[in-house]
Amino acid sequence: MKKGTSENLNVKRRYFLLLLLFGLLSGLSLLGVYHFAGNRVAFLSLDIFSRCLYLRLFLLILFYFATDFLRFYYIMKAIDVDISLSYMMKVTFINIFISNITPSSAGGGVAQIYFLQKKGVNLGAATAGSSLRTALPMLFFIICTPIILIFDKNIERLFPNRNIIVYMIIMMLLIVCVLIFLLKLIRNPSDVGESVKRLILFFAKRWDQEKRERITNNAGTEIRKFSSYLISYFRGNKKYVFLSIFFSGLFLYCLFLFPVVLIKDLNSSVPAYEIIFSQIIITSVMYFSPTPGATGIAEAAFTILFSAYILPEQIVTLTFLWRFSSIYIGVFIGVVIFYRETIKIKDWKKVTR
Repeated sequence: MKKGTSENLNVKRRYFLLLLLFGLLSGLSLLGVYHFAGNRVAFLSLDIFSRCLYLRLFLLILFYFATDFLRFYYIMKAIDVDISLSYMMKVTFINIFISNITPSSAGGGVAQIYFLQKKGVNLGAATAGSSLRTALPMLFFIICTPIILIFDKNIERLFPNRNIIVYMIIMMLLIVCVLIFLLKLIRNPSDVGESVKRLILFFAKRWDQEKRERITNNAGTEIRKFSSYLISYFRGNKKYVFLSIFFSGLFLYCLFLFPVVLIKDLNSSVPAYEIIFSQIIITSVMYFSPTPGATGIAEAAFTILFSAYILPEQIVTLTFLWRFSSIYIGVFIGVVIFYRETIKIKDWKKVTR
């Protein structure tokens, strides 16, 4: 029990330190925007926006979060996993928190799977649901990003050296690799399972034979389950599949609307489609960024693409409010829910000891 409690505390401390790092990098990123592009007049001037803007922003934030957990909820329903909507909301906010404080957003999916398992969802179903939640938006970006890079001349500000072709090749190779893997996983899960087993045996030579066999057998079982849940999604209840795709699309639309609402309040002459196209590129870059929550890279790309539409002294406030609305609020809520849920898990361990 003491060992479990110690591990629980270590996890909390680790995530708290990552949260501090995220906050520090976010602050430094805004200072960088202020120093290089903000005209050094005022750091934050929230009064540059109209009062109606904050009401519109509040409603958009509510709709944004609602579509986020509804898309995951219906993905799980489509693979025949019944989880309450309130718990899916908690898991969604935990994912927002963890994915934004870990490099390349790597921890968010793991956290989702962990907390779904604590609710009784098996590993294969939790992994399939989390993977589909990530794959649907990724598919959108993989298709749309190359098209925008080719036809939208405004993107030249972000890629001044015209390295777009290289970027497109990388994206297309990524598409091919992911599609090949998924097709192989759906058609021949046993082959993928054998490959994973060989990898485990290669990297686990120091383990005793019983432990190796247990882990490799479990891996093979979960891969088969994962494959079956992927298949069940495509063959599942058409209503839930449609709703999962529908709310995924609405979620992305809300995400792209944040800069539209903010910039149009400062400069109503900017076409909304230009802002959305630029935001798609920014979000696509963020998906592949190595920094926690794409901090630094997101602010830089946002400043480069949108500074031409507003006054220099407005860019820091615009960037901050964009990140605050789309990221920081979700992270703050996720912190509270994460620590409350980890306390519950610890108490549950005490009860079932």
